[in-house]
Amino acid sequence: MFNYTLTKDANLDKLTVEIKAVGLPLSCINGNDSSLEIVMITELDEAQQSQLATVITAHQKVTAAEVVKAKILAAMDFGRQFTAEYGASNVLAGLTLAEVEYMMEATAKLQQALLTGSLYVALVELARLPTDDTIITVAKVTEARNKIQTYLGITLT
Repeated sequence: MFNYTLTKDANLDKLTVEIKAVGLPLSCINGNDSSLEIVMITELDEAQQSQLATVITAHQKVTAAEVVKAKILAAMDFGRQFTAEYGASNVLAGLTLAEVEYMMEATAKLQQALLTGSLYVALVELARLPTDDTIITVAKVTEARNKIQTYLGITLT
């Protein structure tokens, strides 16, 4: 067994897959996320050492796709909570079946945007909502817009 020690912020499982994918004789990786001991079955020649260095240099703990996916899932979570909050307030307000149907039709695209985590689209759909004095009020639209903008960390409008 031959050991190679380095300091790198790494995802150990992902790095293991990346090293094995290039055909290097990896036995295991020991350590924590920042201090690694890479154990090889056989000693690496210069070309293999160069290949290992290339894999380690290119390794990213988290991929851009994983970061984006996590943000989308968090936005979807926010959208579900947001929708449930407004649903509960409508129930407590005692809306009639006809009023609920009207609201569902008027907010269908908004609901879709919220549930898919498309919060910037949700802001556009909020701006398009027809407001009235009882069901979809300017105050409710403003409150909803402010909640979404606050979640997104953008200036309240």
